[in-house]
Parts: sequence; structure tokens; C-alpha cells
Amino acid sequence: MQMFMKNKEIVFYFIFSIFLLNACKVETKYNIPSGELIGYVVLFDSELEPLSDNSGVKVTLETNKPLIEITTDESGQFLFDDISSETYNIVFEKEGYCLHKIISYQFVGGNKPSTVGQIALYTLPNFQIDSIKISDLEIPNKVCLLITAKILNQYENTHSCCRLYLSNEQDVSFNNYVWTDDCYINTDNTLSQTIYIDTMQFAIGSELNLIIYPATETYQYYIDINTGNRIYTSINNNKPSEVISFIVPEAASSLWLK
Repeated sequence: MQMFMKNKEIVFYFIFSIFLLNACKVETKYNIPSGELIGYVVLFDSELEPLSDNSGVKVTLETNKPLIEITTDESGQFLFDDISSETYNIVFEKEGYCLHKIISYQFVGGNKPSTVGQIALYTLPNFQIDSIKISDLEIPNKVCLLITAKILNQYENTHSCCRLYLSNEQDVSFNNYVWTDDCYINTDNTLSQTIYIDTMQFAIGSELNLIIYPATETYQYYIDINTGNRIYTSINNNKPSEVISFIVPEAASSLWLK
């Protein structure tokens, strides 16, 4: 009987100890900071002149949670209020203008508003690129090509240029390429660009594919996190040229068009 009572006391003290341990636990709560994110968007016309009305640009915060969207006011300002500290992709878009993105923006929150640098959105170019020709300039010891084309539906008093993309793959595009460069349109609505082929990158005798996109300017881009390529945001990716395939020639020799 004494042994039974002793065992009973041990069980009681064990249960009581567990109760005390649970009672002494302090619940830890993690408060995720929030705050304001503010910025400005400037719209540019085809002559690269800023507009006075910068309203109507949709600004979207992309995250694992539901998307957060607002639009800019006339001054181009946008303000996200009480958003959580997180990593966001920020997308800027308006019909008739080039889309732009900020990838992996680290928003920390806090009492002081965070500011996004001024974003420029350019009018989409609407001209077409036609009659592309590739010829060998026959420069000694170099693979040098001349790219020419005609520009259709180009209006006067517009600032326009193009962006060229090369790839070994036939589905070359603005986001699937190995090499890219910009060029400006001549006053007679023609395109003329000299390029040097790096034979360490593109072997002699290999097939290359060229595509050209109309552009408004040539510098603004973001980085595609999947490919590591620069995505230039002032091109009209809905109006590319046809894809032209050719064979990389030997230095100072004839170009073999496919």
C-alpha cells in the first residue's frame, strides 16, 4: 500500500511539473513591420518629351499574396499604404506605353516611407521593320556584318531606334537571346548597323538567327531572374521583324544566307 501511495505521489509531481513548465512558457509573437511605399512615374511621348499628365499608370506589387494595385495621379505619384515588409516585384504599365518592372524590391517598412526612384514609361513605337539584308563587309581577320532594313509607317518628328537580338535558337526574341545591340534609324527611314561576330561565342559555320524590334529609347531595362538577360523595356515586342537565319562565315569571306 505504501509503495502504491509513493508511486501515486511521483505521478502527481510529474504531472504538476509539466503544468508549471507550460504555464511558464512565454508566447513569442513576431510583428512584421509595415509602412508606406511612394514613387513617381513620368510618361514620355514619341519625341522623348515628358507629359504634363502622368495619371492612369497601373502600379502592381507582385508577391506570394494577392496582388496589390493602384494607379498614379496627374503628377505621376503612387502611394502604397500599410504594406508588409517583404520582397516585391513592382510592375508599371499603361495602354500605349512600354511596360517596366522592378524585380525583387526589398521593402523593409517602418515609420519613414520608402521611396522608389522615378520611373519612365515611353510611348510604344508603331513602325514596322522590313526588307532585312545581311552582307559581309570583308574586313581582314574579322567576321564583320552589315545589317540593313527599311522602316515602314514611320512618322515625322519622332525619335525612334531599334534593338537587334541574336541567338543560336530559331525562337530568338527580346527575352531569349545571346547577344543584343541598339541602332538608330537614318533620316531616310532606313536602318544600317555594323556588327562584329565573336567567333568564340558563335562558331564559324554555325547557324545564327536575327530579329529586330522597334524601340523608343535603348537604355532602360530590368533583369530576368530566370535567364539573367536584360529585358529592355522601351521596345514594342508586338511588332518584331521576321526572323532572319544565316551561317557565320569565315573572316573576310562571303556570307551564306539561308
